[in-house]
Parts: sequence; structure tokens; C-alpha cells
Amino acid sequence: MSSPVFRFPSIPVMTRFLCNHELLNTPDYQEMRLTQMVIKLATERFADSDRVEDGILFGAALIVYDLQQGEDGFSRKKILGFDLPQKKWTKLYNNIERVLFECAELSTPVMQEK
Repeated sequence: MSSPVFRFPSIPVMTRFLCNHELLNTPDYQEMRLTQMVIKLATERFADSDRVEDGILFGAALIVYDLQQGEDGFSRKKILGFDLPQKKWTKLYNNIERVLFECAELSTPVMQEK
């Protein structure tokens, strides 16, 4: 069975797209520096890569988790953490997920191993 593959652009292109996206560029997110942290983590993890849908969903969840914990789960370095109500975390996850799918181009299907 094949799955669609999503191709992410380079870091500069992805950064411009994310900086200007209305779901991430809100006054609340800007004031908390949340937009900048999401862009940093998303570009480090997705730029110049190919992902299947589940990889994007999981990656968005990891970005939110890392922001909650105040630690980059890949590098184990401290990052700016945030203390938000669960409702806001859920909204942020949904926004990140949507923005990532909009940023990526749908590419050719790949064969998945069984």
C-alpha cells in the first residue's frame, strides 16, 4: 500500500512561510515568543525533508510536548518552555499540524513495507 509523501521546503522558505502564517503569527503567540520557538523547532525538524502524514502528526505533537517540557527532545537542550492551559495546547497543536501540511507539497506516493 502506498502513502502520500509530503516534501518540505528549505529552511529560509519554510521560515518565511511560518512567520507569515495567520495561525502562528498572532499577537498572543508573538508576545510569548511562542511563534519563534515553533518556527525554530519546525524548521530544524522538517525543512528539506520528506514525511508521510503520520510523521507530520507525530512531529507536531513532539513540538508541543517539547514546548511544554522546556526541553528539545532531540538535542536535550533547554528551550523556552510555556505554561498554558490544556485548551491552548490543543489549539496550538491543531495550528501547527495545519500549518505544516500547508507548508509541505504533496509528492509522489511511496511504498510502505509490510
